[in-house]
Formats: sequence, C-alpha cells, structure tokens
Amino acid sequence: MDTFAKMMVKTSNRSWWQVEYGNGKILSEWDTLTSLIHGNTSRWEEINKDNIKKIRLLCPDGTGGQLENTGNGKVFQLKSGGFIVGHGQYCNAHIIGVVTDALGNCSCLSWEMEKTSTSHKLVNCRDAEGLRVENKKTPGKYFKIDIHDAGMKNGNCWIDIVTLVHPRRLVAFRDNVLNMQYENLGNLNLDVQRLSI
Repeated sequence: MDTFAKMMVKTSNRSWWQVEYGNGKILSEWDTLTSLIHGNTSRWEEINKDNIKKIRLLCPDGTGGQLENTGNGKVFQLKSGGFIVGHGQYCNAHIIGVVTDALGNCSCLSWEMEKTSTSHKLVNCRDAEGLRVENKKTPGKYFKIDIHDAGMKNGNCWIDIVTLVHPRRLVAFRDNVLNMQYENLGNLNLDVQRLSI
C-alpha cells in the first residue's frame, strides 16, 4: 500500500476492504465509493468477484490482514451494526471472509470497534464526584462516569458507569456463512454476497 493510502486509512478512523485479482490488479473500497462528498457506501455487491486471489482488511491503527481465496464465489465482506433514531447508523465490526469448503465453513478477519458496557447506580451525589475516572486502555476498568442529578431532596443521584470491554482491534476467527455465530449474524444472504458453496 502506498504512503497516501496508508495516511488515508489512518485519518479516516475506519477500516477498508481491498481485493487483489489473479492478474495483479488491486481494487480498494475507496475506488468504489458512490460519493466522496457525502461518504456514501461502497458497492461491494457490484464489483467483479471473478478471479479474486486475495482479500485484505486495512485498519486505521496500521494493522491489517489478508485471506487467500479458494475459488470464484468464495469471498465476502460486510459490516455489522445498526441504527439508533436520533443518532444515525453505527458499525460494530467490519468483516472479511473466504468460504473454505462445501459446508459453508469460512475463515474471517474482523475490525472490531471499541466495546463498552454501561451500568447504573444510585449514590450520594457528594460521593459521585470522587468517582470520575479516565482509563481508556485497560479492559474491565471504569473509564467514564456520568453523573445525573436524580432531583431527589436526599442528595442522591444516578451515575452511569462505562466499562471498557475491549479496545478497537483486529481479530481472526472461523465460522460458517450458513449460520454465523460471530455478532449473532445468522445466515448470510448468499445472493447479495454472490457466494457459491
């Protein structure tokens, strides 16, 4: 990857897919964007999937991974996330994979977004002020505590305790496209992905 592409991936603060064809041609996700101005999605389902030899996941922290293709119609990529009214869409994970056998088993790589867990507790407001902790690097530790005045005359307030489950990271795993356990995705749409098993 050239220097400009490395800088673009890093400053975009997101992951990108890239494929390499048998003839050496490389197609990157940013080559397929429908609009650079509005940040619309790439068109994975529309790219030529014939003769793809390698698929890569390029990550903003400088890491990345590559999977070797096993044949035509075996490579896939998708993002797992959702939509929150008033906030818009979000991405939990960006996944690439290659189907490795006729049963749908696959090798995958995923760039996972930072994952946190939030719990709530009612405490004395004077005690809550001393609980503010910033530790964004250690899983299992509190790194953010938000204090909400409960409006109670007894001086209590609710606090939201945000705990880091894991930082952003690249993970490798094995799964099956007919019932993806990862992120509880279930059966991938083989037609949309243009996968043949």
